Amino acid sequence: KLEITVQPSPSAQSGAPFSRQPVIQVADELGNPAPQPGLAITATLLSGPAGTLQHATATTNSSGVASFSDLSLSGLIGDYRLSFSGPTLAGVASDPISVAAGPPSRLALTVPPSPAARSRVPFGTQPSIQLQDASGNPVAQPGVEVRASIASGEGTLGGQTTALTDAEGRVDYADLAIVGSPGAHTLLFASTSPASEVVSETITLPSVAFVSLLTPPPSTVVVGTRLATAVLWTLTDAASQPVADAPVVISVSPGGAVEPVGASDPDGIVKLSSWTVSQTAGIQYVDLEVPGAAVSRVSLEAVPDAAFRLQKTSGDNQSAPVNDDLPQPLVVRAVDQYGNGVSGVTVEWRTCDGVGDYNTVTDIDGYASAFQPTGPSPGQFCAMGSSSGLADSPVQFSYTVTSGAAPGSLSPSGQLQAKPPTSARQHQRP
Repeated sequence: KLEITVQPSPSAQSGAPFSRQPVIQVADELGNPAPQPGLAITATLLSGPAGTLQHATATTNSSGVASFSDLSLSGLIGDYRLSFSGPTLAGVASDPISVAAGPPSRLALTVPPSPAARSRVPFGTQPSIQLQDASGNPVAQPGVEVRASIASGEGTLGGQTTALTDAEGRVDYADLAIVGSPGAHTLLFASTSPASEVVSETITLPSVAFVSLLTPPPSTVVVGTRLATAVLWTLTDAASQPVADAPVVISVSPGGAVEPVGASDPDGIVKLSSWTVSQTAGIQYVDLEVPGAAVSRVSLEAVPDAAFRLQKTSGDNQSAPVNDDLPQPLVVRAVDQYGNGVSGVTVEWRTCDGVGDYNTVTDIDGYASAFQPTGPSPGQFCAMGSSSGLADSPVQFSYTVTSGAAPGSLSPSGQLQAKPPTSARQHQRP
């Protein structure tokens, strides 16, 4: 049989060698020492919560004595008993051993953060970190610095991210919040002494489900204008809660310009503070694109600026017989500083020596026109269209009147027969 001549330490740290190592003696049936060398004596767990033994074998010497060295027990804290046995020999049980936590070796996430959160809003359930030994026992060691950060997913971690363990070896965070875009994120908790890291399960920030226009642009503005009032949208999730920090892309119709906007603000608002519309008249728009949601388009009409210049469009250098009309109308266009046609501008049609009293108003595209009769005399003549205050006004048109009346140009009564005009008709002699 075996007898324990030196009991292992009555208390120990998990994973640390017993401060007093057990000594086992081979004895006969009456308890006398039996010199049996070379026997392998093995220690096993007889009782206790859960654990494993390290360096659990010793060999008897010539006196039948087996002296263990570096025998240790790694396991959950609690009371254990060991059994020592050898080939063909009855085992023997140790006295109880109280195992306490070993030195800190790792961090454990004992309370995970909420699996669903909103950007900038502190987690409903804040995480707790516990120092543990190698067997998972909590270690009551204060003053260990634990740092929290983003492990995956775009964004940063707000709140107090660095803390020291308390007297129980625990860190209870109070105000951690992800500042980031919708989607999956994980957190990393790390310390340097012990050197350990632990990563949380996935935390999901909700996606944008709805894009709503809060402040629309005006219905019309003058071309080239920078809007005086910002255009605002609000982004909300499926629960109608605002979505902060959602990435957005703003694009503008050709010729326009906007200041870039990267993401929604803390209230889920997207603010387009600068929109300069194109210098070309017509419908202008801005598109707001948000991943996961429909594109939101706002539009307005860019109207021409004030009339700036009078342009010659067509009708110059024509010829026609006497007592007829020039075959094509004389056409001018009133445009703004950017070349857009301006409607409602009065154009006065006169001969170059000032004869005539016909006035027209430019149409929606800025055009005005008049037909010019040739009169009874052949030769070179000049007509003009003018508008007060416009650059390049008056616009002059030269034309040639040839000899002989055009067939069918006179009515039976001898009056001038008007051709079907495409615009207003000027009736005065050149």
